Amino acid sequence: MSSEDKIEATSTAESAMPSAESPPKSVASTTVIRLGNTKVELGTILNQVGCYIYIKDRMGCYTYVNENVQDLLGTSVDNIIGRDDSDFFDLEASNDLKRNDCRVIESGETIKQEEKVILKATGERRIYQSVKQPIREDHGKIIGLCGISTDITRFRQTENTLNEIIKHLTLATGASGMGTLCGERISILNLVFAGQMELSAASA
Repeated sequence: MSSEDKIEATSTAESAMPSAESPPKSVASTTVIRLGNTKVELGTILNQVGCYIYIKDRMGCYTYVNENVQDLLGTSVDNIIGRDDSDFFDLEASNDLKRNDCRVIESGETIKQEEKVILKATGERRIYQSVKQPIREDHGKIIGLCGISTDITRFRQTENTLNEIIKHLTLATGASGMGTLCGERISILNLVFAGQMELSAASA
């Protein structure tokens, strides 16, 4: 970052001040980044990222979510802030979210974990690759966590499908002694798998 580019730690007083009608905005959404003569709110930038970005307090309640999280949960930010995952996910069926959050809050470690979730509203199952790290106050006390999650559901579905195809091909060709042909087919399937990954990355 050049000397001309800096982050202004303070946000406008009007946007940072909570009102009776709405919860206070997170610093992430009100912080302004100055690039030369242009000012951009950090929240605007985070909304352009193809990931789910969120901040939670020590109790697991959301204090910030980007637009991707709002779209996932099917509701506005005002209906998310102050609530926890139990309002949106079936934690009895899959407790990855709560378990990983507790690890970050209690141990202070940064984790990278695959998380399986079930949306309460639709019953849809999704898989995410999540990175979570603690947020500390000036004296080092952990006051919450910040997380970034990437949807890898289609990747895992494609991987499982190809593994099944490869297993059946191996059984079929192995019985007739056509190991070489099987290897060629597996190589082709691996190429298809790699192509699927590239398409998924491009659409993210």
